[in-house]
Amino acid sequence: MEASEQFPDYPFGNVDPNWTEDDALNRGDSAYVRPPEVEAEKQAGHDWWGDCISVNDAAFCRENDPWQQ
Repeated sequence: MEASEQFPDYPFGNVDPNWTEDDALNRGDSAYVRPPEVEAEKQAGHDWWGDCISVNDAAFCRENDPWQQ
């Protein structure tokens, strides 16, 4: 894995001396936390796909997927 500006490649056990606790707390993980209504919509899409694919082929489900229209 290559180092990037966001995640520098430090040897195991070594930490960037300029990195602070505030950096750790504000690194953007909140972007991965979805509001409940967004998570429910995502789950509904997964549930729909699972139900569709259980009785149809993938081509039919892709063509009729209400989340792709």
